[in-house]
Amino acid sequence: MPISSLKGTCIYRYVSIVAMAALFHPGVSLAGGNEVNFSLTDNLARWFDIGTTIAGTRSLAVAKPGVRVNFSGNSNTVHTRTSVIYPTGAAGMPFNTPPRKGGDSVTLKTPGLYVFTCSIHPYMLGAVIVDDPNTSGLDLGNSISLINGITVPSSSDLATRLLHTFFVATNPANWENYASNTPWHITYPNVDVRVDIGVVNLPTVLNARYGNDRALEPLQNPVMPAVGEVWVATQFETASGKSKPGTVTAVSGATWQVTRKVALPSINMNNAHNMWTDRNQNVIYATQWFDSKLAVYDRQTGALIRNVSVGEAPAHVMTRTDTDELHVTNNGDTRTDSVMELAPLATGVERRIDIGRGNAHAHWMSHDGKKMITPNVLTGDTTQYSFGSNSVESILPASTPFGHPLAT
Repeated sequence: MPISSLKGTCIYRYVSIVAMAALFHPGVSLAGGNEVNFSLTDNLARWFDIGTTIAGTRSLAVAKPGVRVNFSGNSNTVHTRTSVIYPTGAAGMPFNTPPRKGGDSVTLKTPGLYVFTCSIHPYMLGAVIVDDPNTSGLDLGNSISLINGITVPSSSDLATRLLHTFFVATNPANWENYASNTPWHITYPNVDVRVDIGVVNLPTVLNARYGNDRALEPLQNPVMPAVGEVWVATQFETASGKSKPGTVTAVSGATWQVTRKVALPSINMNNAHNMWTDRNQNVIYATQWFDSKLAVYDRQTGALIRNVSVGEAPAHVMTRTDTDELHVTNNGDTRTDSVMELAPLATGVERRIDIGRGNAHAHWMSHDGKKMITPNVLTGDTTQYSFGSNSVESILPASTPFGHPLAT
């Protein structure tokens, strides 16, 4: 039964989200008491978690105008609460907070689609549809605005492509599965939505525009062998004995076969994101992007050596060729001295390096170890730092302020 046929004041009685979810499956969750509670987590696809699964996602709720949306921190690191999409002209928009672990709230009064993200971890998504009970179809608004200033009709390709992305990113069952022989099938909630051109069926539009049940190309090895080993941060992989996702995978460059999985359940390794090795290639350094730690383990055995506190949301790690000291960017740290310098083999933190900006992500070191370049995500620029003078040589624009520069 389409949700549009069930609308009216009775649908918004004070009942639990779970009860509503069971009643209207396979629709979307309906906010009890006109309040939505998102828990920000470290768990794959449930980064914005309302606590119940409807149509495969735990990150979508429907409420009436005036809904209070609460964001609580249930993550090992900091996040922003950022309204990446909202109805054009909506009161109180755009909404954006600094990176933090605590709680935040926003009241949504204007009917339409609101999508929230974390500016540090931009694939984290949570959505609220504020629906006018006096209209048919769930209201997406006549036009939507993006945090970068773009405004488009709600029936446009960009708008529906963003919806498609949301339902893929927040539902692991909608991810491409190359281990399966079945076509790639995406499941959308079977609901009618109101856009600028009228009421349309959501899966009908998305399937027509982007296809479904697509065959995936068969896996094959590269023609050229690699040198040595290839190490992959399999960040969303789960493993027994752990409550946090994240493993590291070793692949033979000669055969392209997986030779080792490192999960480190003893430290509950949390979203392993980037790796580097010491100059002798005896240890692997792995940042835990949804935590505050750098994991260090034996390259050949996978045995844990140490787990070092470095700062919020450590993103990338790299060594200097001349000293073998490590440098870790703390992506969640707004302080200007957001790069940590560690002694060789990560035996201890030596100092914080002031790069003039916070929130650096994937830095790079010069071939001689004398310079470091950082992309500064939230300020849209890049810092060139000299180890010879221990000073910032330049800070240059890398994009627009919303361009999100990630890597050098």
